[in-house]
Amino acid sequence: MNKDRNVVSLTEVCDIDESPSSSKNLDVLNEIDTEFMRFSKALLSEDINYWKRMKSVQRNPQSHSAQKFWSQSENYRMVLAYAVEASINGRAKALKSIELETNAVMQTLLRIVKDAESAGYLEVFNKGNNSVYYPTSIKATNWQTLHYLQFYIFDKAIYRAEMITGYNLNQFFDEYLPKIMVSNKEIDRFNTRLKNLQDNIKQKV
Repeated sequence: MNKDRNVVSLTEVCDIDESPSSSKNLDVLNEIDTEFMRFSKALLSEDINYWKRMKSVQRNPQSHSAQKFWSQSENYRMVLAYAVEASINGRAKALKSIELETNAVMQTLLRIVKDAESAGYLEVFNKGNNSVYYPTSIKATNWQTLHYLQFYIFDKAIYRAEMITGYNLNQFFDEYLPKIMVSNKEIDRFNTRLKNLQDNIKQKV
């Protein structure tokens, strides 16, 4: 039934220990620099770890109510990040700026902020004021800021250090990346290489 579809059974994709079996790497990946591929694997591992952590927070009955509140969706986590950044920089962030910078829906932002203020996670200034000079703005409460630093920033710092060591990324940051970032010409050359590889694959499909 599925002979014309790109569908394979789980046992064909990986063994019990998740190591590859019949599923093989694309040959085209061999044409990409080893340092960049190592960094790609590390970054994907970090992203997956983040999503696993978010899901575990939602399921774990021992998670703090604040963690569960902010893990409801990407919009919640976005508002929290802006609010904490504002707090540690000694200022407040205008909701209008968040809307413009992220294309978020203002009504969604207002709903999140209202609930977060009621729960004691955010401070809100100039409520309902849309003027340019005194817009409705937010920042994280002192408690929420410290909680975020402990349960997100510190956790991420540890994982980032383990990622750099585990995937041996020092050479990537110290030597490989600086050579690409030396000029816009080098950056364009790198992007062109990857785009050409993509175009070549499309032509073969």
